[in-house]
Amino acid sequence: MRVFVVDGRWEVREGLRLLLEQETDATVVGEAADLRGLLYEAQKAQPDVVLVDWELEGVPGHGTVMQLHALCPRARVIASSVRPESRETALSCGADGFLQKGDPVETILDVIFYSKTE
Repeated sequence: MRVFVVDGRWEVREGLRLLLEQETDATVVGEAADLRGLLYEAQKAQPDVVLVDWELEGVPGHGTVMQLHALCPRARVIASSVRPESRETALSCGADGFLQKGDPVETILDVIFYSKTE
């Protein structure tokens, strides 16, 4: 599985990359800290999954999801946020899954690999 990680904080990107590198079925194919880097690099990488910060600075989350689905139509877009109340909005805007930052590792891997959260 090819994964692209998007978050404004390098610590979050690094943590997710390190977690996914331990999984034999995952390869991090790119990272971005902002929307411009995300859209350019994700289109080149054509990932299977994009993990994207729902509160990416200066960007409404719903617009990001729509753009990602247009550029990478086969990719699952999984939104992440520190705010649990963002879950319903992210899913209703087209995100294929949702992670609350701080979720246990098992939950993160389950959402990335197996399930569409509803």
